[in-house]
Amino acid sequence: MNFILKKIYNIYLNQKQRQVSNLYKSEGLTDRVLEKQARINEKRHELDLPDRYEMQYKRFVQ
Repeated sequence: MNFILKKIYNIYLNQKQRQVSNLYKSEGLTDRVLEKQARINEKRHELDLPDRYEMQYKRFVQ
């Protein structure tokens, strides 16, 4: 996958992550929130796109 396409997917997944975070703030930890988060995580794993917290953790550990 080329760089530009990965960047576009990363932006899309970040937007989805914000939506899930807002949903969590309003509903709490529900099955719906967990399901949406799991789909985002699966897509990130499939495309090998780390989220910002994963990147911060890797920098901290090194």
